[in-house]
Amino acid sequence: MRYKKIIYDVMLLSTIIFGLYSCSKEIQIDLGEYEKKIVIEGYIENGEYPWCVLTYNQDYFGEINISMDDLSKLSDIFIMDATVIVSDGFIDDTLEFEMDPLVLQGKFIWPPVHYKGSKIIGETGRSYSLKVVYKDEEYTATTSIPSLYDIDTCWFQLDPMAQNDSLGSIWTVIRDNPNEVNYYRYYTKRVGRDNYYAPGQMSIWDDRFFNGKDFEFVLFRGRSLEIDYGAEDPESGYFKLGDTVSIKACTMDRDTFWFWYTLGNQQTLSNIQGGALGVWCGYGATYKTLLCKLNEEI
Repeated sequence: MRYKKIIYDVMLLSTIIFGLYSCSKEIQIDLGEYEKKIVIEGYIENGEYPWCVLTYNQDYFGEINISMDDLSKLSDIFIMDATVIVSDGFIDDTLEFEMDPLVLQGKFIWPPVHYKGSKIIGETGRSYSLKVVYKDEEYTATTSIPSLYDIDTCWFQLDPMAQNDSLGSIWTVIRDNPNEVNYYRYYTKRVGRDNYYAPGQMSIWDDRFFNGKDFEFVLFRGRSLEIDYGAEDPESGYFKLGDTVSIKACTMDRDTFWFWYTLGNQQTLSNIQGGALGVWCGYGATYKTLLCKLNEEI
């Protein structure tokens, strides 16, 4: 009876969709006037100095130049003369503006410029405040670095639906802590192929459906700007046999999770105070490296 109900629901949904399609008409969407705002994207994780990127939001219909060939145009997007301060309650760390070293080596990296600290190194269990001062305006936020988790097991598995029979995904298992609410995110980087860690599809989740249990899930390859955007890549989203993959597994606090979870929705939940867009993130990060080959588990 349950399966008959499912079939009935699918048929009903198909009928509704067909009806909407056959009665479709042109819909005008008013996006409103473009309002220029500051966007803050800042991070602090265990064992690392804090860093922050300041940009202007862009017009939906505007053209964005992400070419490394003409760095003079970066001032159209990036804010390079703000004051950025991170504090742990005892030490104030004024972040210095710098160009990413990989850009100076002629490699593509996005963002190519950022502000980076030199006095505070992130620690789990601690909170950090951010203050950005620009053109007499002040923007603030607070974040924390949660406890870490280790990737229990991971392995490479071929995908029979991929265009190439050597392509697949990485599977892994999380052992969730039943005594706390946990928020997770992952990034991947192919060693020798990618310049930086990139988040994969469906890389953000919480433990509301598997609290205190072992949870098995798939890691899709993170999308890198220099490869996956603006060009066809038959390997997009996949790893392939022979790849060496570094996995960055992160925990984050509630505010950080809800920003990324709602990003792109009608209302994105930000922890930035003062009117700017964006987020100030605290990450508890651990790393694991896997060689993609069959019947290999670590």
